[in-house]
Amino acid sequence: MGGEDDGEEDDYVSGDNYYFSVSTFLQYEYEFNRVTSESSSSKEHDVDCNQISNDKFSSKDFSDRCDKVANYLHYIKHKIKDDNDNRCRCLNYLLNTKTEFNTYPNKECPDLFKAYEDISDKLDTCKSNITCIKKEDLGKIEKLYYLNEAMKKLEKSIEENDEHIYTNAENFAKLYKNAMIGCPNEDIEGYCKAITDLEVLCNHHVQTENCAEIFTSFGSWFNTLLIKNKIFRNNMNEEVIEQFFEHTYEIKDRDSNYRLHNIGYHVT
Repeated sequence: MGGEDDGEEDDYVSGDNYYFSVSTFLQYEYEFNRVTSESSSSKEHDVDCNQISNDKFSSKDFSDRCDKVANYLHYIKHKIKDDNDNRCRCLNYLLNTKTEFNTYPNKECPDLFKAYEDISDKLDTCKSNITCIKKEDLGKIEKLYYLNEAMKKLEKSIEENDEHIYTNAENFAKLYKNAMIGCPNEDIEGYCKAITDLEVLCNHHVQTENCAEIFTSFGSWFNTLLIKNKIFRNNMNEEVIEQFFEHTYEIKDRDSNYRLHNIGYHVT
């Protein structure tokens, strides 16, 4: 599937309306997968997928994906009463990013999405949401998606004090650093604002005492993340912690500023 050019710009929408919805996508993607894995018939959602497939693609190859999309739209329309805007944005995100939905032989995105729009029109659901997202904005939305996913995994690891804490913390740190590229400190709108809002999530979910120190770009970012979230429990001795820091930063100098006794913190 090709990218957008100047003549097709009107067929692509900005991602500005998506940045603050991404935090809901994990739960709604799970919901989408659950609903679309259930058996469905055209009589239930009242969409003739064979006709749409034949009209748009002169074949029935589109019918299966049509049925999945129609099934979920039917679910939203008849069984869901709240937060439909975020559900619709999540659905459109999945249509734009999942290979099973965003590719079709010899079809560009606008042509493919005309078929999805037909499904949406017939069910009178998510009508203003189903469309191609600009490639640059879609990349930002994906970064936010994976960052939120990493945050959820880290939160779970901290709550359960499991063996994945270090891996999940390091992965979150890397994704956060990558997502912040191109976001100057004074940028407090749109995509960059959505990233910095993770400080609020940190306070709410992880219950750290000072999340502001975590969301900085200086060298001890990861150290601060680990310690402030009490990943190192009271029963872990200093030698074990030092070994982890040395492994993480490949420290060879025992007087490194990353050593534990040079990091200010208190145990509560």
